[in-house]
Amino acid sequence: MQGLSIKKFSAPDVLRAFEKGKFELVEIGGMTLGRATYEPGWIWSEHVGKALGKKSCDVSHVGLVVSGRAMVKMDQAAITSFYGDMNRSGRSTIAG
Repeated sequence: MQGLSIKKFSAPDVLRAFEKGKFELVEIGGMTLGRATYEPGWIWSEHVGKALGKKSCDVSHVGLVVSGRAMVKMDQAAITSFYGDMNRSGRSTIAG
C-alpha cells in the first residue's frame, strides 16, 4: 500500500446546494464519493429536475441511508423505501 489518503465530507471537493438539500463530493483513490442531505419533503423531480428540465435522474446510484428514509420511484416502476439499507439504482426519481 502506497501512502494513506484521508478526505472528509466536512471539507468536500465539491458542494452542490439546492432547494431543500445539498450534495457533497470528495475524490479519493480515483473514485468520487458523495454524501446527500435532504430536508423533509425534498423530491428530486421538483427540487433538482425541474431546473434541469428532467422528470427523472439519469445517473446510476449506489447508496446507504444513514438516517431517516429514502424513497425511490424508478421510471415505470413502483416506489421503494430504504431505511438503513444499501441500495443500487439506475435511472430514477428519488423522493425525500
